[in-house]
Amino acid sequence: MRQSQGSEVIKMDSILNFRQLGGYRDNSGKSIKEGTIFRSGSLDCATKDDLRRLSLLGIRTICDLRADIESKAKPDRLPKDSPVRYINVSVSPKNIEYMIFHKRVGALLTGKFRGTDFHQVMIDQYADFVLLFNVQFSNLLSVICQKENLPVLIHCTGGKDRTGFACALILAILGFPKETIQQDYLLSNEYRGGFEKRLNSILLFMRLFGMTREKLMPLIEVNKEFLDNSFQTIKREYGSFKDYLDRGLALDDGSVNCLRSILMG
Repeated sequence: MRQSQGSEVIKMDSILNFRQLGGYRDNSGKSIKEGTIFRSGSLDCATKDDLRRLSLLGIRTICDLRADIESKAKPDRLPKDSPVRYINVSVSPKNIEYMIFHKRVGALLTGKFRGTDFHQVMIDQYADFVLLFNVQFSNLLSVICQKENLPVLIHCTGGKDRTGFACALILAILGFPKETIQQDYLLSNEYRGGFEKRLNSILLFMRLFGMTREKLMPLIEVNKEFLDNSFQTIKREYGSFKDYLDRGLALDDGSVNCLRSILMG
């Protein structure tokens, strides 16, 4: 394990982008309690050693943000020697066809991909996190607010977009500044190597249809502009972050204080 700008990166064989949301200090000097929130990519390729590490970390709850079609196609591998509660908090973006192989093939054959601006696709997806998935993210926060569910692992496919927004949301609720939120979010670019490696064979296939690596990069990397659009959408639709928590996520002051007391120390 090593400390990287406040976020502890934990070496896994086949689980991508695995790290804990810990080590950051707020302006009052408080920090997120160690070993409470972890984040990663999917667990479908987890090795036996990976599962052993999950058990040693004491993870009690796994919140899978993948769409139902993703989690059914590639179900998580879970530790068998420790009780783990699995919860599918299905966040199914409009661009799901870019994530599922048979849908990608269909879009390639029809030529749909060639005219797609993937940068704009991701900009829109991050707005949709706010516009379309309030119930899902509210449910996620409700799980975290129950102390008996901790430690919690939050993941999606690459652990960068849906998970990235979820963790940015948690950090914002805990009162961390924008710079810290962006720092944690952008760390996914440092640890996307395994995700990129898995995509290489797919990228080679897609090149046969005129799709370049550069065109597809918005699907592989995280971008400050993507996350900024989520928070701009919050401001545009709700006026303030507090109103978004109250009216969008149905998270009252009591729930916010509960999260802060459970996670901060």
